[in-house]
Formats: sequence, C-alpha cells, structure tokens
Amino acid sequence: MVDRIRAKTEEIVLKETNVEMINLITDCVRGVEKIFNARGIKIKTEFKVDTILYGDPILLKEVVNNILNNAMEAIVVTEGLIHIQMFKMKNGGISIEITDNGVGISKEELNRIMEPYFSTKKNIKNHGLGLSFCYKTVRAHDGELSVHSEVGKGTSMIIKLPKSRIISTKISS
Repeated sequence: MVDRIRAKTEEIVLKETNVEMINLITDCVRGVEKIFNARGIKIKTEFKVDTILYGDPILLKEVVNNILNNAMEAIVVTEGLIHIQMFKMKNGGISIEITDNGVGISKEELNRIMEPYFSTKKNIKNHGLGLSFCYKTVRAHDGELSVHSEVGKGTSMIIKLPKSRIISTKISS
C-alpha cells in the first residue's frame, strides 16, 4: 500500500510511444464492462476523430480507468450512463470528455478534488490520490484536466491534449 501511495505522489516520468487513442479508450471500456453491466451502467463511446498521440500509454490508461471508476462509484441511479467523447479541438489538439449521470460534486468539494489525499468518499480503502495522479499525468503530457459538475445531475471530466502531442488525426467514420 505504501509503495502504491508513493508511486502516485512522486513526479510523473513518461515512457512515451505512439498511442492509438481509440484503442486505448476501448481497452479501458472493455476492462470495466462486466462490472458496469452488473451495476446497470451503460457506457456509450463517440469517437469523432481517430488520433495517434505521442504519450505514455500505461499512464494514460490509468487516467481513463481512474475516471471511469470514479464515475461508476458516483452513479446511484438504476439506469447509469457514462458517455465518452473524443473530438478534435479548434487549436488542433484533442479533447476526451467522460460524462456520468452520477450524484455530482458540490462547489466546495470541486475546488479540492485534484488535491492529493482529498477524497469525497468515506471508504477506508480510498486515499484521495486518484484525481491528483490523473491531473499530474495529464499535465506531464502538456495537457489540461478540468471538471464540470452539478449536484444531482452528474460530472464531466475533460482531458485536453495539445496539438504538439498529436502524430496524426483523421475524422472517424
């Protein structure tokens, strides 16, 4: 446990290669599908671009998985929905938006959720390191991670990765 905590709080060191983003996100979705289906949560993906990015595939997968798990834990309705969109931004970068219809996050908590050791969850297994790790990983990729949330309506986590990281992008069919 101590090693896991240390790994999440140390500086992020990227092991970069070309990453096919649709495959990366699809792999993450496949990995959680059974658990999500058992909880009545549907995942919808919408890829408006097919992008190859220069980055660390293991760390980027960890970011997507962490956000998906947070979304799952936030969903208390019987018909849960997580919507993942990837599209090209006007500046040439890409945006990956993961939106859920969970309980949402209060304005007070929203200001703190990226802080290490802060958690909205009352579970003793939760150390409040997931989103701070995600934030640091996205920043290490020269990107931005932002959150929009409304209590009772849900949350959107938005990962923006810059044009400088894009190897190729084509409009998805």
